Amino acid sequence: MSRKIEAFRLLVPQPLTKRDVTVICPRILQLALLGQATTFPTEELQGVTIRIKRGHEVELPTKFKVSGDWSFDIPDSLFTQVRLNLLTVQYKKVLFDTYLILGNLANSINTNSWNSVMSVLGNAFSTLTTAQVLGKCWIRRIDPVEFNQSQPEQPIMWRVTVHYNYIKALAGII
Repeated sequence: MSRKIEAFRLLVPQPLTKRDVTVICPRILQLALLGQATTFPTEELQGVTIRIKRGHEVELPTKFKVSGDWSFDIPDSLFTQVRLNLLTVQYKKVLFDTYLILGNLANSINTNSWNSVMSVLGNAFSTLTTAQVLGKCWIRRIDPVEFNQSQPEQPIMWRVTVHYNYIKALAGII
């Protein structure tokens, strides 16, 4: 194996899997929830098409489309407390801010998980570059749970879709 492949494997051990995302929502009674997602919310640049000489068209960038939907999975607790908190926020129909930190924040704080320089650097770098606030959110939907007999020891996973109106970097970090 080449050195480049080995270095990539160390930096990105599982590039195409679900990632842990710490979701901090002040409206939910729990301080922080550990969600899992295959995507991370981003902004999209819109474009406008302009006709120039001889029928050619050129597309130019305009402004950012900042609102959107983001879905993530949250495992429930033993007494289904997570579902109760999510439904309470959804039924109140209020706007709230949600703070997202890529990775498990509890593992970043725990000194036992800092067993190598690469994990420390990886946690710090991902926190600095990806921590963001989803502004003026509301819960669009909580998908029904599909029960499965193949893994009965696994917790119930709630699929939550949040609509956000804008994204900004987490203040104080960037």
